[in-house]
Amino acid sequence: MDCPPGWVWEDQWSYDINRAVDEKGWEYGVAIPPENKPKSWVAAEKMYHVHRRKRMVRPRRRTADALVTTERRASGDDWEYSSLIGWKFHRKERSSDMFRRRRWRRKMAPSDSMGAAAIFRLEGALGVDVDEKDGKTDTTKVFGANTPNVSCSFSRCHRYHLRAYVYQAKSLCAMDKDSFSDPYVHVSFLNVSKTTEVVKTTLNPTWDQTLIFDDVEIYGDPKTIARNPPDLVMELYDSDQVGRDEPMGRCACPPIVNLNPAVAVTPKLLWFPVSKKDRPAGEMLVAAELLLKDG
Repeated sequence: MDCPPGWVWEDQWSYDINRAVDEKGWEYGVAIPPENKPKSWVAAEKMYHVHRRKRMVRPRRRTADALVTTERRASGDDWEYSSLIGWKFHRKERSSDMFRRRRWRRKMAPSDSMGAAAIFRLEGALGVDVDEKDGKTDTTKVFGANTPNVSCSFSRCHRYHLRAYVYQAKSLCAMDKDSFSDPYVHVSFLNVSKTTEVVKTTLNPTWDQTLIFDDVEIYGDPKTIARNPPDLVMELYDSDQVGRDEPMGRCACPPIVNLNPAVAVTPKLLWFPVSKKDRPAGEMLVAAELLLKDG
């Protein structure tokens, strides 16, 4: 690792002893599921510890080289400075500043003029950069023409009746100290949502509830909705008497769309995977049906 311009190393790398560490600079911890990293560290190693870390430090000092100071000030347009960690950064360097940062930016442009990429050219989603706005750059020079606004309008909306069958779940994550949870499900569909009852002290809860959403308004052709219906999103939480309820994961279930309520269509209960931070967190046995009310 090279020393930054304007600084020189005073000593070699060594472990940080100004912390609660052992004689070799190590500190130890254990991760409690579902976390994968310890939240606390101690200096004494125990048999149950599975993580350890060591922090290396190397002292350096600032030089009084006028050339380096001149170079830094010359590139002041790219750097932001601050006196302490957590303080606001400013563009003009001061003698009390000890930290600086630089942000990199790279503009993206559509790779094709056809298909989905073409919509970005129409909407002007790329826009004009802040610096270009300050310089009063004309959008005609950027895109070759004034970019029009794009809007989508529907002649009418259709009303649907949604039934969500939340039966049970299995192999959920333990969120309480007693290795159990008090799970409940928050079911969301577009702009409406409902919540199931709380099942106490279990990782394999059975709710056996039917949540009914009446007069759900959806814009667009019903046939298009039937081919590609919006997902029913189910979020699982652990109910806590003290503090906020903890999330246990989520899963999505596409409803079965019935455009002719006179014809009975019975949805089947199916298992859907529950994920939390892109990791498996159990399964849910659910089903949903979406009935068109005004054909």
